[in-house]
Amino acid sequence: MIGRFTTVARAVAALIPLFCGGASIAAAQSEVSGNVTHVRDGDTIEVAGVPIRFDGVSAPELDEPYGEQSKNAMRGLVAGQQVRCELTGAKTYDRFVGTCFLDDGRNLSAEIISMGLARDCPRYSGGRYEQYETERSRRLPFPGYCKE
Repeated sequence: MIGRFTTVARAVAALIPLFCGGASIAAAQSEVSGNVTHVRDGDTIEVAGVPIRFDGVSAPELDEPYGEQSKNAMRGLVAGQQVRCELTGAKTYDRFVGTCFLDDGRNLSAEIISMGLARDCPRYSGGRYEQYETERSRRLPFPGYCKE
């Protein structure tokens, strides 16, 4: 009886990803690696189809000043690159939250902020990206959710 139960449990476990989609697999992982399949904006990318929101960063929305520039700059950073994202376990809307790195070790959050196209979001970053802010990035909108 136990052997039969184990076989059924394995079969059910194998079917769960088929019904829940790839995102359920990412939720169980602490890291996602692969090609960037889509850039939504300056602080959200999709890696191997998994949407990831950068932890502790706020880039302008597409309809705000520098929003399109931020998105295009991120596209330029990740074009043809492999990316590794360390997930925090948090989720916001349909996105997993994480910190993403290029193969050469560069942190995409620090890169987009140092380009003046995003801001440190201290409520979530603890101020770890403040050192990368530029004069221009400090003039970008500062969302209320970033305030400590």
